[in-house]
Amino acid sequence: LVHQVKRMLRLEMDLSGFHSMHSEAKKRGFGRIYRSPTLFEDIIKTITNCNMKWSGTVDMNAKLCRQLGRKGSFPLPSDIQKSTPDFLKQNCRLGYRSVWIWQIAKDVCDGNLDLQRLQEFESSDDLARELKSITGVGKFASNNILHLMGFFDSH
Repeated sequence: LVHQVKRMLRLEMDLSGFHSMHSEAKKRGFGRIYRSPTLFEDIIKTITNCNMKWSGTVDMNAKLCRQLGRKGSFPLPSDIQKSTPDFLKQNCRLGYRSVWIWQIAKDVCDGNLDLQRLQEFESSDDLARELKSITGVGKFASNNILHLMGFFDSH
C-alpha cells in the first residue's frame, strides 16, 4: 500500500527535468501529476481516454470497476482477462477499445508484457517505441503514459 501511494503521488520523483522546462511550475511548487496505483491502470485509463470526452472516460472506468473490480476497485489484469472482449464492449461500454484492453490484460497475465521492465527504461525515446508496440497504444496514449512515468520531453 505504501508503494502504491508513493507511486500515485510521485513522492520519490526528481522534478528537476520538468522544472527546467517550466520555470513557473518550479517557482510555484507544481509538477506532480497524480497517477494510478499501477502502470497497468494508467495504461488502461489512458486508452479509455483516447477519442473520448472526459465524462465518457470516467464512465467507462467506473463500469470496469463495477463489473470486474474487487469491491469496486480497478480490476487487475487477471480480472479483465477472465472476461471476454465482447463482455467488455457490452457491459463496460468500451467499444473498439475492448479488444485492446482485453489483449493487454492477457499479455500481462501470460508474461508477454512486462510492466516492471517498462518502468526501468531510462530513455524516453526507447520507452516510447516500446509503449507503441502495445496493442492500442498510439502516439497520444504513448505521450500520456510517458508523462505519467516522468518523461516530460515527449509531446
